[in-house]
Amino acid sequence: MNDEQNFCWLAGLIEGEGSFMKAPPSRPNEPRMEIEMKDEDVIARVGALLGAKMQRRVRKQYDPPKIIFRVRLGGKRAVALMTRLKPYMSERRQAQIAAALGSYTARNERIAAEAHGWFTLGPVCTNPMCAKVPAPGAKWCDTHREEDSHVRA
Repeated sequence: MNDEQNFCWLAGLIEGEGSFMKAPPSRPNEPRMEIEMKDEDVIARVGALLGAKMQRRVRKQYDPPKIIFRVRLGGKRAVALMTRLKPYMSERRQAQIAAALGSYTARNERIAAEAHGWFTLGPVCTNPMCAKVPAPGAKWCDTHREEDSHVRA
């Protein structure tokens, strides 16, 4: 799969199985996003796409105990992912993201800029209808860079 397909797959999975949470009072600059399920291969792929470690939990309250796999992001990495995912989410998820982002205060503009630009798949094209990844240092994907150059010419 290419980066755009991976992003769309991830957005759909997080829409159905993910959670967006406000920062706890003890860590006011760390809103969180997590996804957990019993499918180890799916969560391993999420971890690989996000550059995050997969965690294994045993829920002992069930008989037999259930093994659950989870990926969790916090702080500026979670902020960056939520910011990028928000336009693709349902109204309910967008409200959860807005609440989580409302609890985040970047310590300075450099950290805010890093948070906005972080994502394993790279920054997204600045065309709002595009989820493609531009070349490093570019603000447009190859398709929209060509369209932009024709418009300016």
